[in-house]
Amino acid sequence: MEVFERMRREGIAPSVVSFSALISAAEKGGQWKLALEILEDMKRAGLPGNVVAYSACISALAKGQQWERALDLFREIQSFGGSPSIVTYNATMTALEKGMQWERALELFEEMKMRNLPVTVVSYGGSIAACDKGLQYRQWYVLIALLE
Repeated sequence: MEVFERMRREGIAPSVVSFSALISAAEKGGQWKLALEILEDMKRAGLPGNVVAYSACISALAKGQQWERALDLFREIQSFGGSPSIVTYNATMTALEKGMQWERALELFEEMKMRNLPVTVVSYGGSIAACDKGLQYRQWYVLIALLE
Protein backbone atom coordinates (compact mmCIF):
# COMPACT_ATOMS: atom_id res chain seq x y z
CA MET A 1 0.00 0.00 0.00
CA GLU A 2 3.08 2.15 0.08
CA VAL A 3 2.51 2.79 -3.62
CA PHE A 4 -0.86 4.40 -2.96
CA GLU A 5 0.51 6.48 -0.11
CA ARG A 6 3.20 7.82 -2.42
CA MET A 7 0.66 8.51 -5.15
CA ARG A 8 -1.48 10.45 -2.68
CA ARG A 9 1.51 12.49 -1.51
CA GLU A 10 2.21 13.34 -5.15
CA GLY A 11 -1.41 14.41 -5.63
CA ILE A 12 -2.27 11.46 -7.87
CA ALA A 13 -5.56 9.73 -7.15
CA PRO A 14 -5.44 5.94 -7.51
CA SER A 15 -7.58 4.71 -10.39
CA VAL A 16 -9.29 1.44 -11.20
CA VAL A 17 -6.29 0.64 -13.41
CA SER A 18 -3.75 1.20 -10.61
CA PHE A 19 -5.83 -0.86 -8.16
CA SER A 20 -6.17 -3.65 -10.75
CA ALA A 21 -2.41 -3.67 -11.38
CA LEU A 22 -1.68 -3.89 -7.67
CA ILE A 23 -4.18 -6.74 -7.20
CA SER A 24 -2.58 -8.54 -10.12
CA ALA A 25 0.87 -8.12 -8.56
CA ALA A 26 -0.43 -9.52 -5.26
CA GLU A 27 -1.96 -12.45 -7.14
CA LYS A 28 1.30 -13.23 -8.92
CA GLY A 29 3.06 -13.14 -5.55
CA GLY A 30 0.57 -15.58 -4.04
CA GLN A 31 -0.72 -12.95 -1.61
CA TRP A 32 -4.47 -13.61 -1.56
CA LYS A 33 -5.08 -11.69 1.67
CA LEU A 34 -3.36 -8.62 0.24
CA ALA A 35 -5.26 -8.93 -3.05
CA LEU A 36 -8.54 -9.04 -1.13
CA GLU A 37 -7.51 -6.07 1.00
CA ILE A 38 -6.64 -4.01 -2.09
CA LEU A 39 -9.98 -4.88 -3.68
CA GLU A 40 -11.75 -3.72 -0.51
CA ASP A 41 -9.71 -0.49 -0.59
CA MET A 42 -10.81 0.04 -4.18
CA LYS A 43 -14.46 -0.33 -3.17
CA ARG A 44 -14.00 1.98 -0.18
CA ALA A 45 -12.48 4.57 -2.53
CA GLY A 46 -15.80 4.54 -4.37
CA LEU A 47 -14.33 3.22 -7.61
CA PRO A 48 -16.63 1.14 -9.79
CA GLY A 49 -16.40 -2.62 -9.88
CA ASN A 50 -13.96 -3.87 -12.47
CA VAL A 51 -13.94 -7.39 -13.93
CA VAL A 52 -10.14 -7.28 -14.35
CA ALA A 53 -9.56 -6.47 -10.66
CA TYR A 54 -12.09 -9.07 -9.53
CA SER A 55 -10.64 -11.74 -11.83
CA ALA A 56 -7.11 -11.15 -10.50
CA CYS A 57 -8.40 -11.32 -6.94
CA ILE A 58 -10.32 -14.54 -7.68
CA SER A 59 -7.15 -16.02 -9.15
CA ALA A 60 -5.24 -15.07 -5.98
CA LEU A 61 -7.96 -16.69 -3.88
CA ALA A 62 -7.72 -19.84 -6.00
CA LYS A 63 -4.00 -20.04 -5.28
CA GLY A 64 -4.74 -19.58 -1.59
CA GLN A 65 -7.32 -22.40 -1.50
CA GLN A 66 -10.13 -19.91 -0.76
CA TRP A 67 -12.88 -21.26 -3.03
CA GLU A 68 -15.79 -19.86 -1.01
CA ARG A 69 -14.46 -16.31 -1.15
CA ALA A 70 -13.64 -16.73 -4.85
CA LEU A 71 -17.22 -17.81 -5.56
CA ASP A 72 -18.57 -14.88 -3.51
CA LEU A 73 -16.51 -12.44 -5.60
CA PHE A 74 -17.67 -14.12 -8.79
CA ARG A 75 -21.29 -13.53 -7.76
CA GLU A 76 -20.48 -9.99 -6.60
CA ILE A 77 -19.43 -9.08 -10.15
CA GLN A 78 -22.91 -9.93 -11.32
CA SER A 79 -24.50 -7.96 -8.45
CA PHE A 80 -22.98 -4.68 -9.70
CA GLY A 81 -24.07 -5.38 -13.25
CA GLY A 82 -20.75 -6.69 -14.51
CA SER A 83 -20.35 -9.65 -16.81
CA PRO A 84 -17.75 -12.20 -15.77
CA SER A 85 -15.19 -12.78 -18.50
CA ILE A 86 -13.72 -16.06 -19.66
CA VAL A 87 -10.78 -15.34 -17.35
CA THR A 88 -13.17 -14.83 -14.43
CA TYR A 89 -14.97 -18.10 -15.10
CA ASN A 90 -11.72 -20.02 -15.49
CA ALA A 91 -10.19 -18.55 -12.31
CA THR A 92 -13.34 -19.37 -10.35
CA MET A 93 -13.45 -22.91 -11.73
CA THR A 94 -9.81 -23.33 -10.70
CA ALA A 95 -10.68 -22.20 -7.16
CA LEU A 96 -13.58 -24.66 -7.09
CA GLU A 97 -11.38 -27.45 -8.42
CA LYS A 98 -8.83 -26.83 -5.68
CA GLY A 99 -11.63 -26.83 -3.13
CA MET A 100 -12.95 -30.13 -4.50
CA GLN A 101 -16.23 -28.48 -5.47
CA TRP A 102 -16.76 -30.38 -8.71
CA GLU A 103 -20.52 -29.82 -8.87
CA ARG A 104 -20.13 -26.05 -8.61
CA ALA A 105 -17.33 -26.09 -11.19
CA LEU A 106 -19.60 -27.93 -13.62
CA GLU A 107 -22.40 -25.44 -12.94
CA LEU A 108 -20.06 -22.60 -13.95
CA PHE A 109 -18.94 -24.54 -17.01
CA GLU A 110 -22.59 -24.93 -18.06
CA GLU A 111 -23.27 -21.26 -17.30
CA MET A 112 -20.39 -20.27 -19.57
CA LYS A 113 -21.87 -22.30 -22.39
CA MET A 114 -25.36 -20.85 -21.80
CA ARG A 115 -23.94 -17.32 -21.99
CA ASN A 116 -22.29 -18.26 -25.30
CA LEU A 117 -18.82 -17.53 -23.98
CA PRO A 118 -16.08 -19.38 -25.84
CA VAL A 119 -15.15 -22.44 -23.83
CA THR A 120 -11.37 -22.78 -23.82
CA VAL A 121 -8.95 -25.57 -23.10
CA VAL A 122 -8.48 -23.99 -19.66
CA SER A 123 -12.24 -24.18 -19.08
CA TYR A 124 -12.35 -27.85 -20.00
CA GLY A 125 -9.19 -28.54 -18.01
CA GLY A 126 -10.58 -26.90 -14.88
CA SER A 127 -13.84 -28.80 -15.16
CA ILE A 128 -12.13 -32.11 -15.82
CA ALA A 129 -9.67 -31.56 -12.93
CA ALA A 130 -12.58 -30.74 -10.60
CA CYS A 131 -14.35 -33.96 -11.59
CA ASP A 132 -11.12 -35.89 -11.18
CA LYS A 133 -10.53 -34.56 -7.66
CA GLY A 134 -14.14 -35.29 -6.79
CA LEU A 135 -13.77 -38.82 -8.16
CA GLN A 136 -16.56 -38.11 -10.63
CA TYR A 137 -15.21 -40.12 -13.53
CA ARG A 138 -18.54 -40.41 -15.33
CA GLN A 139 -18.70 -36.60 -15.54
CA TRP A 140 -15.04 -36.58 -16.53
CA TYR A 141 -15.75 -38.83 -19.50
CA VAL A 142 -18.72 -36.69 -20.58
CA LEU A 143 -16.46 -33.63 -20.68
CA ILE A 144 -13.78 -35.51 -22.61
CA ALA A 145 -16.41 -36.62 -25.13
CA LEU A 146 -17.41 -32.99 -25.67
CA LEU A 147 -13.85 -32.21 -26.72
CA GLU A 148 -13.96 -34.70 -29.58
